Amino acid sequence: DKLAQRGQAAVSVFLDTDGDGRRSVGEEALPGVGITAGQRGSADPTDARGYAFVEGLQPYDPVLVSVDESTLPDPFLMPRGKGMVVTPRPGVAAQVELAVSPTGEVEGMLVGSDDEAMPGVLLELVGGDGQVVARAMSEYDGFFLFDRVAYGAYRLRLAPDSAKALGVLGQAIGDLATGVEVNPERAIDRLGTIRLREPTTIARARAPPDDALR
Repeated sequence: DKLAQRGQAAVSVFLDTDGDGRRSVGEEALPGVGITAGQRGSADPTDARGYAFVEGLQPYDPVLVSVDESTLPDPFLMPRGKGMVVTPRPGVAAQVELAVSPTGEVEGMLVGSDDEAMPGVLLELVGGDGQVVARAMSEYDGFFLFDRVAYGAYRLRLAPDSAKALGVLGQAIGDLATGVEVNPERAIDRLGTIRLREPTTIARARAPPDDALR
């Protein structure tokens, strides 16, 4: 009767070592991880196979099923994304797969056209889906650091307000740096010096020379 009247979710939690958000061959399950699902959903921590069964969900009421970050076994692990929204149906367990990612760092220096430091500039890391995954402010000497960045590929851009204040508009916002990547082989991506050459042109120090770009 309980199963027929309430909604459930069958949850699998895994370690996303390649940063693609999907479970690949060889990616291990994470036991002992807590799951949250609204105010009514409840579940024991994931078992040795990384599985947990959430019960008590309100039927036909969308709910966010996610990893309880405080239960992760390593402070350098973080849930990949906010979780998954499911609409429970009585007697049918919604299938949910949640990725947990190792993390690394992205760092660099932001300077102006005459190589002066650019402090107080808000920067954003953007994933392949166009979502902003992290923000960081450049320090007094232009240094910036993104910590606890989930494994994956990103591009670096100015936050819209900073771009407007600096007079950098349009496509140039997305050209601050591409090919930013954190993975098992590159736990720290050091971008080097990023120079604002002109109001609408941004260049990365390790990019090809200007003549090559033309």
